[in-house]
Amino acid sequence: CRDELPKLFKNVSFILISHGHDDHFEPQTVNALKNTDIKWIIPDFLKETAFSYGMKEENLIVAQKDKKLYIDGIEILPFEGKHFRKSNGAGIESLCYFVTGKNVPSVLFLGDVRDYEIGNIKVDSEIDYLFSHVWLGDNVAGNDALTGEIPQMFVDYVTSFSPKNIVLAHLYESGRSKNNMWKLCHATALSELIKRKCPELKVIIPL
Repeated sequence: CRDELPKLFKNVSFILISHGHDDHFEPQTVNALKNTDIKWIIPDFLKETAFSYGMKEENLIVAQKDKKLYIDGIEILPFEGKHFRKSNGAGIESLCYFVTGKNVPSVLFLGDVRDYEIGNIKVDSEIDYLFSHVWLGDNVAGNDALTGEIPQMFVDYVTSFSPKNIVLAHLYESGRSKNNMWKLCHATALSELIKRKCPELKVIIPL
């Protein structure tokens, strides 16, 4: 599968990395794309990890929170990611990114948010597409139905950004067991909650 990556990514200029979990950044994918001209935008706290994966320095752009980057006419603003659980502080350091450019849609990549406190990430611009990773709590993904209070917290959080479109991603990710995997049923149920709250919003579920 990874042998196909150079062909699949042939029109990609850059890749944004949010954090160091294997489903987001791992050496096999880096190795498969090492002979391409793709630029990797890496959080400053993952720089040494990137080099340990064999990444070429000329293909590496280091991102720091709140410091804008510019590449190929695109403006990229990194924010501190919210990958720490508010309940117990467990999590991992991460970045999220707001990407804009002339005559292109604006996109907010939230990454793996674990703290759904409204206002903890502020974007003072119109958001065309918000990419939000489905996460509804620990050890509950084996239940295909939405349970507890987190689903509504998720919906209230993503709609608080007032995007034109919401993309519900993070489904069927590699490295997760069958009973710990977010699936189409979870995203579909969330989509219904989102549409109930904001009927004008378009919800996209990529597979």
